[in-house]
Amino acid sequence: MKRESSALTEGCPAARPSTVQSRALHRACQILGNASHLARYLGVSQEQLLAWLEAREDVPQDLFVKVVGVILAQWKPRDDVMSAARKH
Repeated sequence: MKRESSALTEGCPAARPSTVQSRALHRACQILGNASHLARYLGVSQEQLLAWLEAREDVPQDLFVKVVGVILAQWKPRDDVMSAARKH
């Protein structure tokens, strides 16, 4: 497990398999800098975070809302798919 923990500290593991939850976790990880920071923000162990990133377990709804909050705090109008659709 130490190897997994150090990998989580160094970056943001890819979301595999790719689910909405795992992709959102991966994006929040990128925003916060690394998986260790995200785990600390969510108040969970790095091992638990890895289980969610690997879609082995579902993220509890209250924590998923926190993840979405991280992403939305960085959202810009140019990122909005609807904004792009309105231009056409």
